[in-house]
Amino acid sequence: VHGYHGEPHKVLGPHQFQPGEWEVRAFLPRAETASVLVSGPVSSMAHPMEKVDPAGFFVAKLKGSPTAYQLAIRTWEGLSETFDDPY
Repeated sequence: VHGYHGEPHKVLGPHQFQPGEWEVRAFLPRAETASVLVSGPVSSMAHPMEKVDPAGFFVAKLKGSPTAYQLAIRTWEGLSETFDDPY
């Protein structure tokens, strides 16, 4: 959360942590809440993210690889935003 990691791709974005189970990790300092919106063949599913650090580090656990997804946040100011994860 302090920006000192030399390889942020190893920390942020989608990561498999067990066979068939993935985490999406994001640093979202402006977010009060966050979700991962996974696109599927019929519709999108929202997976709430847990805020694991008060500075804005969020994690969501998913079954299966999140091949197409976006992040949705609600900011402290009450604004909603949806965007592609750069990682």
